[in-house]
Amino acid sequence: MLIAIGSVKGSPGATTLAMAMAARWPTPGATVVEADPGGGSAAAWFGLCREPGLAALATAAARSTTHDGLTPFAQQLPVDVPVVLGPSADEAPQTVALLA
Repeated sequence: MLIAIGSVKGSPGATTLAMAMAARWPTPGATVVEADPGGGSAAAWFGLCREPGLAALATAAARSTTHDGLTPFAQQLPVDVPVVLGPSADEAPQTVALLA
């Protein structure tokens, strides 16, 4: 199952809602992918390095025909939610272009 939550940048709550839903989802295994074209926020909130993250996932996908899933690119948040962290606002346009 895939659930997408979106909004325009500056609209409060999309990332927070996604993390809350993943933390409380009744079936284990939910992973949040922070794919905000304006840049991710979760790395700064939790003091994490942005890599591995969405940029590494996009690069691996562009170079390979095999699919290893999201696990190699996800980091565990203190709220027990795996997240593929989005790039900074400066790097977001290039990462989004790789995913297109």
